[in-house]
Amino acid sequence: FGLAFLETTANPYILSMGPRSTATQRLNLAQVFNPIGSLTGMVVASMFILPGLEVSKFRDTEMNN
Repeated sequence: FGLAFLETTANPYILSMGPRSTATQRLNLAQVFNPIGSLTGMVVASMFILPGLEVSKFRDTEMNN
C-alpha cells in the first residue's frame, strides 16, 4: 500500500519537473530507483530490526495462552 501511494503522488511531480518532451525519460529514471529502495529497506531491516527480535519470548507467550 505504501509503495503504491508513494508512486501515485510522486509520478505527477516528476512529470511536472521539466519539459514535456523529456517527461517519460524522467519518469523511467525515477522508476529505476524503486527496486533499489526496496532491496535496501530489506537489508536494513535484516541488519537492524530482525536481530533484536526474540522468537523464544513470542513462543512462550503463545503457548501460555
